Amino acid sequence: MFGGEINQSKIKTLLKLKPTLLIGSILDIFASKGDEGIDAVNTNLVQPSTWERINSLLAGFLPKINFFLGPQLMIYAGSNTLRDFGVSNTELRSNDVTMSAGTVKLQFKKDGKWENFRAIIGKDKTPNLTQILTAVDFKLSFTNVKFKVTAKTNAKIAYETNGQSHFDLWFSDEHE
Repeated sequence: MFGGEINQSKIKTLLKLKPTLLIGSILDIFASKGDEGIDAVNTNLVQPSTWERINSLLAGFLPKINFFLGPQLMIYAGSNTLRDFGVSNTELRSNDVTMSAGTVKLQFKKDGKWENFRAIIGKDKTPNLTQILTAVDFKLSFTNVKFKVTAKTNAKIAYETNGQSHFDLWFSDEHE
């Protein structure tokens, strides 16, 4: 590869990555706005410059990856989500529907109550996994969602919903 193999041990020594800190700092974006949640459409979830042990010089060498949760959700699960709102298959086939606004929170359930995600990485750089380890369920909770509906036959025919939609994406075997 480029005239030789990359020596993995040298890279590990150079980076000194700690997986728990790295994953925690990636998830901490969900706690960045406190109880407000984050912008589901415009917040890129892949921000290497905020990751623990990744300095700005190293982040500059990483490929730019954009992952915006709302738009990605619409690509992979949008039809199912919209059917839950009563949108028919006929409407889904004749229109393109995108998420144009919304807020998302990562939430965990403990003792029958949902709580917003709290940052894993503290000021002392020690990970606190208690919330994750004691949770019995977790979900992404979307609020103030606006959908833009555009006719596939004429892009000039479009409208947006009122921004009062909300739904949860559960990562659980059961839901209430």
